[in-house]
Amino acid sequence: RDGYTRVVLVVIQRAPLRECFTLMDAVGINIERMTIGSDGLAQWAAGRPGVVEGETEAVLDIDSGHADLVVTQDGELQYTRSILVGAAELAEDEARWSDKLVSEAQQALEICRAESPELEVARLLLTGCAALPDALAGALGEALELPVEQLGPGQALQDDPAGVDLDDAVGKAVSVT
Repeated sequence: RDGYTRVVLVVIQRAPLRECFTLMDAVGINIERMTIGSDGLAQWAAGRPGVVEGETEAVLDIDSGHADLVVTQDGELQYTRSILVGAAELAEDEARWSDKLVSEAQQALEICRAESPELEVARLLLTGCAALPDALAGALGEALELPVEQLGPGQALQDDPAGVDLDDAVGKAVSVT
């Protein structure tokens, strides 16, 4: 909007990041850079095969205890919101928590659209934990009026030239948080 400036402020303790770098160094993994939270999710979405330049996408990443919704365009984070519904809640009471997650995602996209009407979200990428309710993608697509592309935990590795065994990789994925 004219007359407004967007400011993103990130506050993080150095100790947890140092622990991650130290751990990776100890096992012989060289880290060139580290992205955190929503920015990392936006960069992941932009780097996957089949991304259309200039297209705006929403990504809903469902972790065990929460979900992150990001809107990204050309690898740039445009909007982000954490939703306090995760896979654990969905497993506990699927109907109740699915409705809550869909409602929160819908509200977040409405806010994004109000703040940045020039962004036209083309699709929702649904990713995260391996076991998501079957009906969730359909409910999200209907409520958000978007096509939903569901990506399992190993699908981001499918075009890896290193020849990753997806069946093996899915069971051994590691998140350093």
